[in-house]
Amino acid sequence: MMIRDMRYSWLWCGLMAVCLCLMTACSDDSESVQDERLLQVAGVTRAGETLLSTEPVATDGMKIVMYVTPDAENTSQTVTSGELFYVVSTNSWRSTVAITENDKYYLYGFMPASAVTSPVNPPVTPINNEYKNGANMTLGGLPAIGSQDVCVLVGVQRVEDETPKEPWTEDHLGHFEYQVGLANKNRAYLLMDHLYAALKFQFNVNAIYAGLRTIHLKEVTLKTDNSTVNATVQLKKDEGISSVSYSVSGGEKTIALLTEEDAEVVLPVAPAVTAIGSEYYCAPTAELFNTEGTHASIVCKYDIYDNNVTTGHPYGNLIRKDCMATNKLKLPSGMARGKKKILTLTVNPTYLYMLSEPDLDNPTIEVN
Repeated sequence: MMIRDMRYSWLWCGLMAVCLCLMTACSDDSESVQDERLLQVAGVTRAGETLLSTEPVATDGMKIVMYVTPDAENTSQTVTSGELFYVVSTNSWRSTVAITENDKYYLYGFMPASAVTSPVNPPVTPINNEYKNGANMTLGGLPAIGSQDVCVLVGVQRVEDETPKEPWTEDHLGHFEYQVGLANKNRAYLLMDHLYAALKFQFNVNAIYAGLRTIHLKEVTLKTDNSTVNATVQLKKDEGISSVSYSVSGGEKTIALLTEEDAEVVLPVAPAVTAIGSEYYCAPTAELFNTEGTHASIVCKYDIYDNNVTTGHPYGNLIRKDCMATNKLKLPSGMARGKKKILTLTVNPTYLYMLSEPDLDNPTIEVN
């Protein structure tokens, strides 16, 4: 009796093993078929000014939204969308962008996906009724300024392997056509270009003022009148970005460049500088920043020392604590997408300083 039960047990285990093998094979086949129908990524590179990042995009969780638009000769096609995203743990790109073998498409897209908070419908429309000519793409609810380097797709190259057949350069700008090849031979090398400019802030103090007083910077806040931007991008064949229009909306936006939790910064004497905050990306429009400073300001909180080193303190006596200064942020010309502007903000009082006078409540900050 025991031997018979054991025999049936072995038979049962064998049947289970066969079933598991079949299920695994079906699962693998299904996954393989699914991957064959998805656009794969060979690589992603940013174009534009070398001062901005041109490193390959390989950030965990970074998502690129792709629009797969139809060829006019194929009336059965419609505009579809999907996402490409990089997974650091597996060192690989993943895709939800569906394509059909041997079909021809025109690809448009943007990154990062999280930058668009108010999608518009439709997000892309063809130029002169055909996507082969290019497309108008509208991105709604973008941050007016922040840490996101918003980029759009300006060129695509199909490769069968993981590396392009030829060096990927800006000569590929405006090539949006993608001819789907055989299964497992569809990798795209993507060229992105910047929609925003980059801002970097650095501070110092006028030498005459520094001879009398030392400023310890404790907080720096950037304020803009508007918090969100809609960008409409015209992408043309053989050109890439033809034009961009920005419209601002929303309430006041504040960004802390320096907080009291950070180490206090002793402002150096010009021409030496000290950097404050990280790199920030913004829409290069006069509705946010202009030469008059009508839409943006810098608010600083600081302590003042009298430079009397006989007290034993390296900066002398603390004579004023938690002073506040608000200055219009008057940006010089030269703000443009794909370029970085390094702003030097110099504390430079405009009055004749007398020792008998009180310290200035709102020292003027000049932007260079």
